[in-house]
Amino acid sequence: MADFQKGKDAYEAGDYAAALRELRPLAEQEGDTKAMFILSCMYAEGEGVAQDYVLAYTFSDIRLKLTTAQEEEESWWPDGERSLRRKQLAEVAAMMTPGQVAEAQWIALALINRDRIPLQQWMEKHPK
Repeated sequence: MADFQKGKDAYEAGDYAAALRELRPLAEQEGDTKAMFILSCMYAEGEGVAQDYVLAYTFSDIRLKLTTAQEEEESWWPDGERSLRRKQLAEVAAMMTPGQVAEAQWIALALINRDRIPLQQWMEKHPK
């Protein structure tokens, strides 16, 4: 069973393969927004994975859409968690073409609806 703390610790230690192994199932299958944040960073920076702005945007977009009222209330960001997540999403989008943004939004929507096929197709078309 995947473990967020193990994945976070591995990421912070630079063991990106272990981080990916722990965090990806949490993000893709359980909707863990903390895991999505780290995966978004990994894909945006190419840390242990091929740099992929579409996947970075995908996980950032899902995080924004899944922001809970409790996260909004507990946010350290002055304008709230949704505002912070919109800012992060815009930073990734600035590095992408409109077509890439549309592809990422399609994959994100599919994952939110528990359909992993678009993500699998993207990964097959863009192997590491």
